[in-house]
Amino acid sequence: MNPFKPLFIFILMLSLLSCGNSASEKKDASTAAPAAATTTVSNTESAAPGNSNNNFALIVGINKYPNLPAKFQLKGCVNDALMMENLIKDVFGYQPSNIKMLLDEDATKANILGQFEEFLIKNATKDSQILFYFSGHGSRTTDDNSDESDGMDETLVTHDSRDPAGKVSDIRDDELEQLLTQLTQKSDNVTIILDCCSSGSGFRGEDATPATAVPRLAPSIGEERAVPNANANDGRTGFLPPNLNYVLVSACKDKEYAYEHNGHGAMTSAINEVIRTNPNITYRAMMYDVYTKVNAEFSTQNPQIEGSRRDAQLFGNLGKIERFVEITSDNNAEKVVLNAGQAHGVTVGSIYAVYKPGTTSTDQESNLLGKIEITALKPFQAAAKVLERSGDIPKNAAAFEIAHQYGDLRMPVLFDLAGNAAINTKVKSAVEKHSNREDLIKSVAANERYDIRVFLDGGSMVLERPDQFPLKKIDAAASDATDQLMDVLTKEARRLNVLQLENKASSLNIEFTVERWEKAEEDAFGDVEIINPLALETTEEGLMELNEGNIIQLTITNKSTQPVHVYLLDLATDGGVYLRFPAEGAQDSPMPPGENIKSYHMRITPPQGLNVLKVIATTQPTDFFSLTQSGYRSVPTAPKSPMDQLLNLAWGGSRNAEVIKPKSVGDWTSKKLSFMIR
Repeated sequence: MNPFKPLFIFILMLSLLSCGNSASEKKDASTAAPAAATTTVSNTESAAPGNSNNNFALIVGINKYPNLPAKFQLKGCVNDALMMENLIKDVFGYQPSNIKMLLDEDATKANILGQFEEFLIKNATKDSQILFYFSGHGSRTTDDNSDESDGMDETLVTHDSRDPAGKVSDIRDDELEQLLTQLTQKSDNVTIILDCCSSGSGFRGEDATPATAVPRLAPSIGEERAVPNANANDGRTGFLPPNLNYVLVSACKDKEYAYEHNGHGAMTSAINEVIRTNPNITYRAMMYDVYTKVNAEFSTQNPQIEGSRRDAQLFGNLGKIERFVEITSDNNAEKVVLNAGQAHGVTVGSIYAVYKPGTTSTDQESNLLGKIEITALKPFQAAAKVLERSGDIPKNAAAFEIAHQYGDLRMPVLFDLAGNAAINTKVKSAVEKHSNREDLIKSVAANERYDIRVFLDGGSMVLERPDQFPLKKIDAAASDATDQLMDVLTKEARRLNVLQLENKASSLNIEFTVERWEKAEEDAFGDVEIINPLALETTEEGLMELNEGNIIQLTITNKSTQPVHVYLLDLATDGGVYLRFPAEGAQDSPMPPGENIKSYHMRITPPQGLNVLKVIATTQPTDFFSLTQSGYRSVPTAPKSPMDQLLNLAWGGSRNAEVIKPKSVGDWTSKKLSFMIR
C-alpha cells in the first residue's frame, strides 16, 4: 500500500499545526454528493451505554422442553430472560427494536443460530455493545474435533433439541465459538451470559441432584470418543476458549450446578440486583458481588467470569481504570495463585504489587502487602512466588502489574523439509547462525503452533502463513536460497512483533476513521482527484476487504485528556513495516486533546493478503523509524529510553528478554485496523 505524492504530506502537516464439562442446566433453588463510507476504531469503548441505537441483544429463555421428561421442565428461565430485557433497557438504554427475544417455542436451534447471525453479526459495528444471553438447560456430548481438555463438547439445549427422530441436536460450544469469532471481528465489546450448568449435571431446579440430571447428548452413530487435549484452552467453565474481545459470564464452574431461586436463576437475579445498585462498576467488580450473593445462598455454585475484557466498565470503558487481578489461594509463605492467566495477557517473569482485598488503585499505599513474580501460567490461572511481604497475602487480595515481562518474541516456524536432507541441513545451519546474531526465530515441531510453515514444492521452498495466502517462493537451488529465506523470516518476525505490541493498562484513548474511494486519477498538472466513494465491505469472517487500486484515508482523533504523539505504521502484505506518519524529517508535534489528524490518501497495492495499519500514541516522543524495513537495519546498541528499549526487543528478538516497567516508559496505547487486499 503506497501513499500519494508529497502534496498530501504537506496537507497533513498543516492539519497538525491546526490541531485513537458440559454446560449443565440451571437448577431451581441530503442533496450534497455522498461521502465515502466510514468506520471508526477506538482503543477504549464509550462510556456505558454508548450509542444505544447501535447496541443489540439476543436473549434466550427456555422453560419448556417437549422432548425431555416432565422432571426436566423449568420454571424461571423465561422470567430470567424478561428480567434481562428490562435491565438492559432501563439501565443501558437498549432500544426495544434492538432486542431479539426467543422464548420457549421460538427458541429452536435454527432460530437461535439464525438470529445470532442475521441479527447480531450483521448489525454489529465497532462501537456496538453486543449481548448474548441464554437461560435454560446445558449438557455435553463427545468432542468431535479434539479441541477439549476433557474430550467432551459443552452444549446448550434448545427447545426442540433431542427430538425423537434425532434431527435436532444441542448447540455445541464449537458452533457458538464460530459465530463469536465472526461477531468479535466486527465488535470489540461482546458480552456472553450463560445461566446454565457447565458440568453435565444437567438440571436447573430448586432441588436438583445428580439423579435428576439431563442425560448427556449421545454421540452420532459411528462417532468415536475424541482423545482429550491437555493443551486446550477451554476455561474454567469448559465452554469457550479465551478471546480478547468478549467477556463470558457463566453461572458456575465446570462440574457444578446452577440453581433457580424464587422464580429466577440465582445468578441472573444477583446480576440484576448488583447492576441496578451500581451500573457503573466493572465486570470484575460486578462478578465479585454476584459471586458473594449466589455463594451465600448456594455454597456449591460459584459464578465465573473469563476473558481479557473483565476490567472494562459494564458495556464500556476498557482501559480507563487501574487493572488488577485477584489472589485465589489462601495465605502461603512462598507462593500464591492468581485468577488470571494467558487469556488475560499475564506473562512469566512479570512483577505484581499485592494490596489488601478491595484496593482499587496503587495510590492506596497503606494497603500494600508485598510483591510477587509470575512463575507459571495456565489459560486462566498464574502461579507466583513471593518476593517480599509486609503481612499475610489473603484470598481476594488485589495484584497490580508494576513491571511487564514481554517474554519470548521469537516467531515459531515449522520447517517441513524432511523430504530433502541437503536443503534441510542448510536451513538448520542458517537458523543456528541467525540465533547467534538476532534470535527472532525458533523452530517448532509439527504438532506445535506456528506462524510460518516452510515446505518444499518441486524445486521451491514455500513460506506460508496459517489460513492465509502464501508468503513467498524461493528457488531452493539458488546459491543464496538460505539467505533469502532468513531475510524473509526475519522481516516477518519483526512485523509480527510490532503487530503484537500492546499496553493494556493505558489510560489513553485514540480512534481513527477510515474512508474509501474506488480510485484516484492524476491530471496533466499533477493534481489528484479521488473518484467514487464506496461503502466499506467485509469478508465472511468479518475482515474489511479492499480492492487493488482503492483509495483510503484515515482520520486519527485524540480522545485522551492529555497531548499525545501519534505514529502510523503500515504492516504490509509484503512483510514490510513502513512509517506513514510522521514523514521522515517532519516535526513530531504532540496532538492536543480533542484534535485530529487527517492523513494523506493511500492507494491499495499488491500483494494480496492481510494488511494491518497500526496507530501508536505516546505521551513521550520516540523513534519508530527503527522499526521500518525499507532495508536491513542493525539492532540499536544504546537505547535512549525505556520505550526505545522495548522497541529494541521487538527488533532484535528475546534471547535476553527484559522486564519493562510500564510507568517508566510513559503512557502509550495502540489500535490496529486489519483488512484483506484482493
